[in-house]
Amino acid sequence: MIAQGQSPYMIVAGRPELGISVKILYNYIDQGILLIQNIHLKRKVKFKPRKKKNTSITNRAVFTGRTYHDFKSGCCDELDFAEMNTVLSARGSDKCILTLYFPCMELLAGRLMNRCTQGAVKAEFDKIQNALGNAFEFSCVFPVILTDRGSEFGDPESLEHDRNGQARTSNLWSGNPAKAAAPVCRT
Repeated sequence: MIAQGQSPYMIVAGRPELGISVKILYNYIDQGILLIQNIHLKRKVKFKPRKKKNTSITNRAVFTGRTYHDFKSGCCDELDFAEMNTVLSARGSDKCILTLYFPCMELLAGRLMNRCTQGAVKAEFDKIQNALGNAFEFSCVFPVILTDRGSEFGDPESLEHDRNGQARTSNLWSGNPAKAAAPVCRT
């Protein structure tokens, strides 16, 4: 069918008895399970392979005892917390927005960062702390902060303390309500 000019989508749509999805068919072709190769697909050979960015956290040990399960067992559900994440900008730009969402007030705050790195997030924490006054005031406004496990949050220890070494949070956990994996700052 491929030799006759049919696409993998047309093959799967026209043959429901195959019982596979288009993605599975492409995977079979990529893995060499079928006799055809990617070179036989008219459109696929035109596409450039996507560049993968390294967004994984290499040191997973920092999240030991800091799972979402630990957060749920250690905190009351009534406790105020903020959800923190980053929103990446358009392609070709390194800028991103650090978002802080307070579900109890339905308030969303954002801070523009020039890059999406651990150091940039720590610098934004320092700026917020300076605006509030000190680490104690910071911990009053942000009693608990939930994040995902993006690489920009991969160093929870640096978010716990300000540049003077003073603790602005006493504990950092990781856990994501949706996927059970995100860092959490807790006072």
